[in-house]
Amino acid sequence: MGKPAAEHYRVERDMGTTPVGKRHKAARFIGTALTGLPMPSSRIKFEATLRIIDASDATVYEITDDQTAIDALELTILADLMRLDVEIFRATYGLPDDE
Repeated sequence: MGKPAAEHYRVERDMGTTPVGKRHKAARFIGTALTGLPMPSSRIKFEATLRIIDASDATVYEITDDQTAIDALELTILADLMRLDVEIFRATYGLPDDE
């Protein structure tokens, strides 16, 4: 087995500050008025960016999505970093070879 991927790569995340999508307060108000039941509010989603950084501090993989998707992807990548060697990790995520 080769060098562990965790010795060569790290994961960084940036959280956005602007909510993604629109909140429809009027729709909640109308729904409550029509049914007499309080309508649940939707959770505000924020955009997040996930990066895989190599040993030379170069970004080799970057994806931007909503916070929930990035949470799941980050856990998957971190698990792969811990269990895979560098070559298999590169192949899994389509990362370039070191030159």
